[in-house]
Amino acid sequence: HNIQCYPLFLKVFNQGIISGKLNYYKVFTFLKDYSWYGQKTRRSITADETDENESWLSLLAPGLHNLFAQHELSVLLNTNKVNNFILAIDSLTLKFEGAIRDFIRLCGGNTSKDQKGELKEQLLEELLENEMIIKYFSTKDIDLFKTTFTSRGRNIRNNVAHSFMDFSDYNLQVACLVFLCILRLGKYTLD
Repeated sequence: HNIQCYPLFLKVFNQGIISGKLNYYKVFTFLKDYSWYGQKTRRSITADETDENESWLSLLAPGLHNLFAQHELSVLLNTNKVNNFILAIDSLTLKFEGAIRDFIRLCGGNTSKDQKGELKEQLLEELLENEMIIKYFSTKDIDLFKTTFTSRGRNIRNNVAHSFMDFSDYNLQVACLVFLCILRLGKYTLD
């Protein structure tokens, strides 16, 4: 990813911002219209009326907005100033796991496991091995998700959840990788 994908991704990202073809609102609209993130789904029986207009995009929006705000500022001002991607990375990383969990449930799968007579939620590593994920997702995307979020690679999910990341770890490269995973997860459709 660092050698082949990141430079191309960053070039497209930067040129899109400079040309005005890529910004938060365009990405939001694209995800609303062309991904399952924009679909209204009932997540619980006890949801109140404010949740009836909710979609996964409602939950992803703050992290996406912060990612674009931080990066656009850097690109447009053409500074070497260190931007703060903490909110974007923390938010989008945790939302990624929640979206995977919901995707499995919405496709009729189960995200619980029986552990010594107790029902527990599967860990992210187990979710990425879930039969629904294997059925619907490409091997390349599953590998990308594992390499990004689990101990098999960068372990971003664990590092974010347990506050193991230093300030310097919250950089554009990590933010772009998490954003790429959000985009790849959004391409699948619910059955």
